[in-house]
Amino acid sequence: MRSDDLERWAATVADECRQSLGLLSSHRKAWAEPLAGLAQRVVEAAPRLVERINRVLHSPVAGVKTRLHGDLHLGQVLLSRDDFLLIDFEGEPTHPRRALRQAQRVA
Repeated sequence: MRSDDLERWAATVADECRQSLGLLSSHRKAWAEPLAGLAQRVVEAAPRLVERINRVLHSPVAGVKTRLHGDLHLGQVLLSRDDFLLIDFEGEPTHPRRALRQAQRVA
């Protein structure tokens, strides 16, 4: 993982956060209390949320980059006692997949 990976991730997550908060803001007026008030508090927290996301830019680069199918949803998460299990790592069957080849070892 490199610093530009973190920058891309932070920009994507911050953009998704702003979009989600925009949707929340546009719908909250139709909601009754206390939900409307709670939604307002979340919308007002936008700058702090984005600042929290951007903290990663000041963190040491650590971790391993891995490929995932990008279609994980709660239907693929199972609760088992005090743990969570992720299932269905195959991805969306209608999307083409790149074949991964195992490196051959030279003896």
